[in-house]
Amino acid sequence: MASTLLFEYNSQMYEYIFNYFYNLGYGITCRVAPGDGEIPIEYQSDIIDRLNIGKTHSIYTVKGYAVHPPKSLTYVHGVDEKLEKIKRRHSCKVCTNLNCTIRAVKENAKGYFKDFY
Repeated sequence: MASTLLFEYNSQMYEYIFNYFYNLGYGITCRVAPGDGEIPIEYQSDIIDRLNIGKTHSIYTVKGYAVHPPKSLTYVHGVDEKLEKIKRRHSCKVCTNLNCTIRAVKENAKGYFKDFY
């Protein structure tokens, strides 16, 4: 349930970020998360450091670059005026993270409910 809630919050944040930059005349990319294949997991520390939130919100990385507290998520978006002003959501179908536990759950569910897809 915590993972589902985390991704729901992520969707709400995407709406906010998209609308903010859309109103400024920019397009944004979909979420790029460290460790998903496009940027190394080590960037989690860099994101937290650049936001300067470690001391005020007790968010930091532990050994192996996992974010503390658990069930936290770091990611970045690209922003440019030349990007199309369309919503680009994360798609599990094209995600390169083969070790994603959410993908595994979805694949297992497809096996059980294959007649409904």
